[in-house]
Amino acid sequence: MTTYCGKNGRILIGTHPLAETKEFTLDISNDVIMTPAFQQDGKRKIACGPYDWKGTISCYWDMTDTAGQKALHDATINGTTVTAELYVRYIDGADYMRYSGTIYIPSQSITVNSDGAVAEVSFTYEGSGDLSLTGIPSI
Repeated sequence: MTTYCGKNGRILIGTHPLAETKEFTLDISNDVIMTPAFQQDGKRKIACGPYDWKGTISCYWDMTDTAGQKALHDATINGTTVTAELYVRYIDGADYMRYSGTIYIPSQSITVNSDGAVAEVSFTYEGSGDLSLTGIPSI
């Protein structure tokens, strides 16, 4: 089993690396559909419906990152999409594993503490359409 170190993660918004990224999450789920018909054997039947994907991106606040954090901010305000690449592993562009797709940013949260900590921003995103996984080595 291979272990992947979080320090090798990376996010691209379009082709631009997102500045000051602390972490990201990606949640992929499938709708479970219950069959409503009566079953003679008395057992409930289920099927899988469409999948969705969503998550969060947390950064140290830096709106001078105009093609990254500012682009996510603008997408929140304007209700537009951006293309995102979420790298679980990125080493020199040749060794990588990434998820990619189009995302909406329905909300953002800015945190500023009085204790002198660095200001932070968190974005929630929801995927629109396909989520691709590329760069997985063959087994």
